Amino acid sequence: MRYSRDACARWFEANGPHTNSRRQLSYGEIVTVLGVVIVLGGLLSLYAGFAQLRAKRHLLADGSTAWASIVPAPKHPEYEPAAYRPMLRFDTDDGRRVEVYSPVPSTKRRPLVEGHKILVHYASEDPTQIVVHGETSRADLLFIGIGLVAVITAIALMAVL
Repeated sequence: MRYSRDACARWFEANGPHTNSRRQLSYGEIVTVLGVVIVLGGLLSLYAGFAQLRAKRHLLADGSTAWASIVPAPKHPEYEPAAYRPMLRFDTDDGRRVEVYSPVPSTKRRPLVEGHKILVHYASEDPTQIVVHGETSRADLLFIGIGLVAVITAIALMAVL
């Protein structure tokens, strides 16, 4: 079946893309959708920060402790001296030997020198989860701060409407 050129042109004029039946979103609706997306991202960041903080506090309160020896880490082809973290080797209470990368880098305040020993807290059920005694990671607080700023900003943005 062939259609004439005029019939096709009439159909396209009646049903083509220029007859969009969708209505345009208003400024308020766009800001509300954006605010909801920002609130969800902020809540996710808050959850990640509090979960990390809770896990760290759980290890410090209920975990076992051991003295870990700082040993040299194997070098990889993509080795970068700025990202170097030594291996920590320790024996658990039940006699297992564990080697894990240090969760914290060597700093001027507390250099991680090979051959020295440091105190670590570890989870008895999974000794690869460790916290170096006396070291504070600000990542969990950073996630909590970013989440709070995002939620407050989004709520203020939606309240202005």
